[in-house]
Amino acid sequence: KFPKDFTRVLDHVGADERVREAIRARHNESRHEPWRDYYNDALAKQGYRAYQRDFDRFGYSRSIAA
Repeated sequence: KFPKDFTRVLDHVGADERVREAIRARHNESRHEPWRDYYNDALAKQGYRAYQRDFDRFGYSRSIAA
């Protein structure tokens, strides 16, 4: 949805192909591991404490293995 909407904005402002290419280019791309590799039990507990109301309200699982 966003790419389609953004294309409409570019069309509206009359952006040329050079501008469109610059926008499509990836900048500051970095390599990273899967998000689960960054978590441990202590960090998971800290995240749960910070967002406990959301976990309870939306029924999120506390397991990082899910």
